[in-house]
Amino acid sequence: MHVDSDAENSQSQASEPAATASAPRFRWRAIVRVGQRFDAARGHQSLAWHLADCADPAQLEAHCQLGRHLIATDGNPDGHCLVDGVCPRCPAIATTDDS
Repeated sequence: MHVDSDAENSQSQASEPAATASAPRFRWRAIVRVGQRFDAARGHQSLAWHLADCADPAQLEAHCQLGRHLIATDGNPDGHCLVDGVCPRCPAIATTDDS
């Protein structure tokens, strides 16, 4: 009886999916805007997160549509930057939202 219990435990552990090692890892760049007042009406933050590979964090065109929307909303693109013309975050978010 004890053996069956151990066999069940090892079988259930083997059938559990392993942590996905293929999930993309991002390098981040935090841009701190100093000397600007916090605008509570627009929700602008003094900190903006970009991917380290973002070509030009100051340019709206260096971000995907979602990043541009986030910049317009609160000044933080949340890493939705274009790298070689593609936003690496968008497919990752679509994948995690489907789960």
